[in-house]
Amino acid sequence: MSSVPKTMKAARLTRHTVPVPEYGDNDLLLKVGAAGFCHTDYQVYEGVYQSKLPLTPSHEPKVGQRVGMLNLKHACNSCGGCRNYREGDPPNMRFCENKEMAGVQHDGGFAEYVVADAGSSSLLPDGLSSEQAAPMMCAGVIGVIEKDLPVAVIGVGGLGQRPSKGRDLAQEVGPENLRADKVINYNNKDATEQVIKFGGDAGGVAGVCVPLGLPPDGFKFGAIDLVFKERVIRGSLVATKPLTDEMFKLVDKHGVRSHLTTIGFKDVPKLPEVYMNEHLKCRLVLKM
Repeated sequence: MSSVPKTMKAARLTRHTVPVPEYGDNDLLLKVGAAGFCHTDYQVYEGVYQSKLPLTPSHEPKVGQRVGMLNLKHACNSCGGCRNYREGDPPNMRFCENKEMAGVQHDGGFAEYVVADAGSSSLLPDGLSSEQAAPMMCAGVIGVIEKDLPVAVIGVGGLGQRPSKGRDLAQEVGPENLRADKVINYNNKDATEQVIKFGGDAGGVAGVCVPLGLPPDGFKFGAIDLVFKERVIRGSLVATKPLTDEMFKLVDKHGVRSHLTTIGFKDVPKLPEVYMNEHLKCRLVLKM
């Protein structure tokens, strides 16, 4: 690959020139078209994951070759997670104890080039722009919902963040057939009762709670409701490659699009401040 330079621009919440990453036999060296900035990136910035620095952020890259990469790569194929959880023949990369996580433990997509694993990369629909594809490699691939079940999302945004602006966003999103069936102000005293009523038979008993955020102080759940109503608490990391491929088919079929604000490379140092602005109602995407 003689056309690949030795160094490249990379954003590490300031601007750097760093070596182009090396790649292995099952890797893809991708030239980045766009990469998203989400709450995980902000938590890395705050030191929540104790990531080794310097680190190139973003686990939401979309690249110029029409490929999107998940943030997991390089399953070891020998640990307990790889042996016990598989997708047919290959291991389920999500549960590998030695996997690499782009933008969290290893360099991510805020750079001209990024190394992706062919086993966790998906082709993108022709009609989906680089900027639109980037956040779908995070928020779009977290959580799998069974058809026709009632779902309540606390807050509206990439993954339910920004509740203060979520009501407006839920009512503005288009096309109309993709809007929420009901929008509830979670500050209302009867908000819980409204959710249960909307859910019908599935709303009050034996429901499933899927926490997707990673608050440093963890979660707290009521023991009485958990035991006597047989509720289930289930985590969700990211989808597998087959589910990601299926997600992009749905995105293409139904014209799903995100509210975005794109920034240029020179504005990278402003990202944390812009992200925490209370008036933000969109996903932030770095356009390379």
